[in-house]
Order: sequence, then structure tokens, then C-alpha cells
Amino acid sequence: MTIGFAWLHPLLPVHGLAGAMLLAGLFAALRVYPPVLALWMQGAYSNGYLCVEVVSGVAGTVVVMLTLNLLM
Repeated sequence: MTIGFAWLHPLLPVHGLAGAMLLAGLFAALRVYPPVLALWMQGAYSNGYLCVEVVSGVAGTVVVMLTLNLLM
């Protein structure tokens, strides 16, 4: 994520916190959607567990992106 942030953040038309949040949304979708979809398709996991997976994955990605925004 660090390399992706360092490469994509300067290319965005929006800079600063808004750009970091835009990248957080992109990276969260890329990191969370495929595994949660695979777990959902297996049908062995409850919706509550999948919701926790989505929320924790998105929150973790947002924290990483905000930290990278402050550091770079």
C-alpha cells in the first residue's frame, strides 16, 4: 500500500486529506471485496462475521492511508 500511495497520490487531481481518503476507498475495495466475496460464496460464514470483516478491513485501510498522508 505504501508504494501504491507514493505512486498514485501525486497523480490525483485532489491532494491532501481528500486525496488520501480517495485512495483509502480504492485500496479498501481492492483489499476487502475479493476475500469477503469468496467467504460469502462458500456460504459457511454468517452475515455478522462478514460485516465485521468489511468494517475492520475498511477501517484498517483508512488508518494506513491517513498515516501515510501524515508521513509523506
